[in-house]
Amino acid sequence: MSNSSELVGDFTNPILKPEAAEVVKQHGEFSKKKVVYPTPANQCWPGGVPFVFWNLGMQMVQQKDKIAILYANDYAVRYVYMNRKHPEHVTPSWYGDSVGHYEGDTLVIDTVGIKVGPFAMVDMYGTPHTEALHVVERYRLLDYETANESEDRGERENFRLQVSDTGLARNPNYKGPGLLLEFTVEDPGVFTTPWSARITYRRPLGSWPEFVCAETTLDHASDQPSACRQTGFLSHGSVGRSGVVPSVISSRSPARNQAALITLPHRSSRRSQPTTSRLGTVDQRPRSRAPA
Repeated sequence: MSNSSELVGDFTNPILKPEAAEVVKQHGEFSKKKVVYPTPANQCWPGGVPFVFWNLGMQMVQQKDKIAILYANDYAVRYVYMNRKHPEHVTPSWYGDSVGHYEGDTLVIDTVGIKVGPFAMVDMYGTPHTEALHVVERYRLLDYETANESEDRGERENFRLQVSDTGLARNPNYKGPGLLLEFTVEDPGVFTTPWSARITYRRPLGSWPEFVCAETTLDHASDQPSACRQTGFLSHGSVGRSGVVPSVISSRSPARNQAALITLPHRSSRRSQPTTSRLGTVDQRPRSRAPA
């Protein structure tokens, strides 16, 4: 990516089916014209999985039979029900039906039934999804050195987003473990093959910032009509303790490669341990290569 602030996806990626590639192309054309196209993030809508992984903050609280995943933006909550199967008939919902189990020290979460809303997409580049979307997440702790190596790898292949908020910046004095998320996405209505991504999380320097999606028809910085309003949509932003913060942060996707900085807790035991970790970098690549 040559310009991290310009959301132009790679619509030529061979794992995109023609209809999906056209959607990504259209979003990129808007972005190149400096027109802000609507996303779940800037429209204050639930983002679904895996779109929600762009979120600036996330914590996990493990209970006896479920895990609550708390996201910073708009206080969104997602539940993962442990050691059970998906129901025979899943009613689509914003975050889908998520079931989890442990494989050794790895938490595995399987999600189906993700609702297709008016701004449905799997990433900030507008890559669409259908109701056939299926996401598998695998979380495991990494020792300090391995976490550094994973973070460095992502930074070499992508880039690091610089932040000054202590609730988002990595704690340089923390020598404990990091957390690795490896997730796989498949949707036969959009992709020709499943694809996988990696996110490395680290503990933050300070307390969690607060982000609330604020609805307005004006640009936050200039008080002028926003680009979204000019295209028929409202403009929304995230208001934190230090004022307005950027909404355009994305993890890597098949449409393009980009790194994000996100907060997340790590699991030190199988008992409830609500703590926070810090995302360093993101890495993504197809799980298997599609025909050119």
